Amino acid sequence: MMLRFSLRLPDDVHRRLKALAQKERRSINEQIVRMLETHPDMEAMTMTEATWQERWRRREINRWDAEREAWESYVGNQSVEEFVRYSLDEGITDIDEMARRYVDAIPTMWPEISREELPEDLAELLAGYIRRHLPSR
Repeated sequence: MMLRFSLRLPDDVHRRLKALAQKERRSINEQIVRMLETHPDMEAMTMTEATWQERWRRREINRWDAEREAWESYVGNQSVEEFVRYSLDEGITDIDEMARRYVDAIPTMWPEISREELPEDLAELLAGYIRRHLPSR
């Protein structure tokens, strides 16, 4: 359920918010919601908040956020360059195939996670993240 309401902002706050939203590739509304959702006090109040996977399934977060969350949740601190380099060393040159093979290997790396527990489109989200963050050559 979404609630609609009006918000008055000083001009300078609106300009800064608009610039930040453009930088993050979000609408101003999405940016405000994101800032509220990630505020430490708000996070502390929402201990029952749905996981990013549930919010993505319901399309309550945008694709870029879902790709970032997928990367941070399942790949972690490894850089895209390291990820791609490792795959290339294994002879895998296609980004989609890199992501599919990685997802297939997750249950081996983390036995407590079964393939069925993983988001259905995880490989697609990881491939999208790689494409967005791979430096152009």
